[in-house]
Amino acid sequence: MPVGKRLVIENVSVFARVPHSQQVLVWFQFYIGDGSIGDGTFFRQDFPLTFQIYEGSLYRDAFVASQQIRLYVDSGTRIQFFGLRKWTGGTLEVDFSISGFLVDLP
Repeated sequence: MPVGKRLVIENVSVFARVPHSQQVLVWFQFYIGDGSIGDGTFFRQDFPLTFQIYEGSLYRDAFVASQQIRLYVDSGTRIQFFGLRKWTGGTLEVDFSISGFLVDLP
């Protein structure tokens, strides 16, 4: 995030692929504060995924999510994106897309 700016997130979309029959959980999070214990605010947003298609030739399942949201993120805040699955075999692929705009901080 550029210094002196605030990011206004309006939509988050997710596309995930996992080996067939595996479960997947995706979310993003950020923490606002100076990092000391008990200081600041923690925010986490989970995304319920919808099964999209079985890619038979690749033996994978594809999932999607899209969520309208109104979230304000100030400069200096680190946003982290996560994907988690139950099994360790194969590869988990997760693509997050966010849309929104930057505004000047007062």
